[in-house]
Amino acid sequence: MKQPAKNQFADSIDECVLNGIKQGILHLKTENEYLDGRIIKIRGKEVVNFGSCSYLGLEVDDRLKQGAINAVLKYGTQFSSSRFYVSCGLYEELEDLISKIFNAPVLIAPSTSVAHAAAIPILINDNDAIILDHQAHASMQNAVSLLTRRGITVEMIKHNNLQMLEDKIRELSGSHFRIWYIADSVYSMYGDYAPLNEIKALLIKYSQLYYYVDDAHGMSCTGINGSGYVTSTIGLLPKMVLASSMAKGFGTGGGILTSLDEELVNKIKRCGSNLIFSGPIQPPTLGASIESAKIHLSDEITQLQLKLKNKIALADKLIREKKLPYVTPSESPILYLALGLPQAGYNMINRLINEGFYVDTGLFPAVSLKRTGIRIPINVNQNDEDIIKLINAIEYHYPYLLSEEEKTIDDLSSFFNMDFSYASHLNPSQLKKQNEFTLDIVNSISNVDKTIWDSFFEDRGSFDWEGCKFLEEVFIDNPEPENNWKFYYIIIKDNTDKVILATFFTCLLCKDDMLSPESVSKQIEEIRENDPYYLTSKVMMMGSLLTEGEHLYLDRENKNWQQAIKLMLEKVREIQKDNEASAIYLRDFNTDDIELRDFLIAQGFFRTDMSDVLSLKKSDWNNIDDYITSLSPKSRSFQRKEILPFLKKYNIITEHKFDENKILEWFNLYINVKKKSFKINTFNLPMKAISQMFRSKNWKIIEIEDIESNKIISVGFMYFSKNTCSPIFLGLDYSFKKYSAYRHNLFQTILFAFKSGANEVLLGMDAELEKTRFGAKRNRKSNYIQFNENYNFEQLSIIVNKK
Repeated sequence: MKQPAKNQFADSIDECVLNGIKQGILHLKTENEYLDGRIIKIRGKEVVNFGSCSYLGLEVDDRLKQGAINAVLKYGTQFSSSRFYVSCGLYEELEDLISKIFNAPVLIAPSTSVAHAAAIPILINDNDAIILDHQAHASMQNAVSLLTRRGITVEMIKHNNLQMLEDKIRELSGSHFRIWYIADSVYSMYGDYAPLNEIKALLIKYSQLYYYVDDAHGMSCTGINGSGYVTSTIGLLPKMVLASSMAKGFGTGGGILTSLDEELVNKIKRCGSNLIFSGPIQPPTLGASIESAKIHLSDEITQLQLKLKNKIALADKLIREKKLPYVTPSESPILYLALGLPQAGYNMINRLINEGFYVDTGLFPAVSLKRTGIRIPINVNQNDEDIIKLINAIEYHYPYLLSEEEKTIDDLSSFFNMDFSYASHLNPSQLKKQNEFTLDIVNSISNVDKTIWDSFFEDRGSFDWEGCKFLEEVFIDNPEPENNWKFYYIIIKDNTDKVILATFFTCLLCKDDMLSPESVSKQIEEIRENDPYYLTSKVMMMGSLLTEGEHLYLDRENKNWQQAIKLMLEKVREIQKDNEASAIYLRDFNTDDIELRDFLIAQGFFRTDMSDVLSLKKSDWNNIDDYITSLSPKSRSFQRKEILPFLKKYNIITEHKFDENKILEWFNLYINVKKKSFKINTFNLPMKAISQMFRSKNWKIIEIEDIESNKIISVGFMYFSKNTCSPIFLGLDYSFKKYSAYRHNLFQTILFAFKSGANEVLLGMDAELEKTRFGAKRNRKSNYIQFNENYNFEQLSIIVNKK
């Protein structure tokens, strides 16, 4: 039965979330019988809640509660009809009140997410374009993804990068009618502000530019009548649509849309599919919202805003005085302190719960993998003493946390690309070491003892000592930047000089879509015809693009093997920073190794499934008949139909004389295959690789020559280590149609490998069906990836959503 297609993105996020659940910091539940807005009970312990975004504390206001009760008594618990047909009369009253808050026409929706999904498809015409801030809230990005299927141009800029924004405006202006910039005003993780005044200047400068802004975390906290951060800073502008929320400072639930263009607001109400077909806000929420709106329209809102402002100022002052690693100091109600890797987040949150405080954690995918932090929303239900005690507790635990995670403030500076040196007093006086390890690193295999290296890797693939030497000779002094690699060989020993860990990394230029769906890579390659390095990044890769197999030797019997990996990762991150590489790829791990998976996720990596890796071990056979007999009945039938009848129609050539024309012919056959191969999308290898293969004793080249036409129809390149053969790549003449050149090359490669003394053929990835027909077995493997930031990752998600 065919396996269902996987959702790799969802699976990767799911594993990260599950890891947080296991650590006891996600998917928690309150155990209170009564909530007062300040104290919650979780895991059997009462803690002060520093996780609520109800900034003005209105969710526990008696007037809102009574408003909900009155609405239930009058209208019931729900009014089950789409607003397209008929709506509860409370809707009109609430919209009238909120329109007074904004002094503009408004539309309310069941949630801000529903508002985005209703409005954005209506606002954007087919000849418009969209520019997204890459930290724009996921609800807006989801709404935008609906438009990619209409062929709408969607571009993304780095967070708050106005130069990129202006460049994109100029680039798109000649081919699009309107250009919509979509972003937040107050960002929900770091609490940083959008540069609204500068954006306003761009709106004035470019007539085609329009602005769709989500002010969910600015609503109520500031502005006349609590109308929010945007209106208090630049006001409502003619080319602006403002979305906001009643689920934060407003204290109830639902989304808000407003614009100076009343007809536009009405059109969204009439045509927004989510508003037509989804259920309405229910009467109790409407009733509570009406009471909140009345408070917003009274002088009391100013008092509540001032109270919140003073509490934010207190927290901000204490963080600065104590010189904690403050990510984005601002006057917003969200404060964010740097922790680094997810494990540090798990550690700190559990420490704070034990101290009597619940605090949110910023985790992937909301933030990039190395930028986990403490996210502290401030609200008026917290008293000053709560804030003082929380900041004191955080200060107290930082050195212990850093010690346990074997990190320093310099590490946090590196992870966040910010200078936290002012917080160096938080460094632990001495890092705890559970085991004494030494790490040796060299840049050439020539500086590694051949016997030691081969004792770990001679049967794992094409990266024994000679294989690594070959790679170094090929990927140096080439004209193309993608074909010049740096090599780093790492060996970690314990205090008895026993090797605990060994591996190698290459620093090289990769295509960001290397592991993306084939349809995505095909689309990106069209762009690369004019921009060859579009969506490419320098990465640190365990192993290399020309090797497959278990690149990490790890002594799991050593009880401190995790410390050895941490030491390796620390060194790799140093090299990554020196090379300005954007990501670390750890490759070819056993998918079913749950212990290692959970450990690496806690270290800031997410897992991606590789295509199945296939291999074939030699059984007791001495000739072709024995080999065919060893296969399954279905595979035997295939061989007798597709392979055996054609054996006399071609010659097998395994001995070659060096000839530059022959090298060129082989290279062109390889390029034929490369042009059609997108499952693992990489740059072309240099022709120099084939020349070096020809000269190496470990590489064998097998040609298949059609007897009738005297044409070379395929060529295969395989690497022999001690007991294994690794067919690395091949070339094909696709114009040849009499019989399958690929299948016969695969068949003859297997025979040649075993006749030459190999006990196992490592067939790598891709063409799984074809390889299993020759007896290959599937092995599930995974990669672990860590990005410096999510920008390119999210760029790819936009392209994926088009498919």
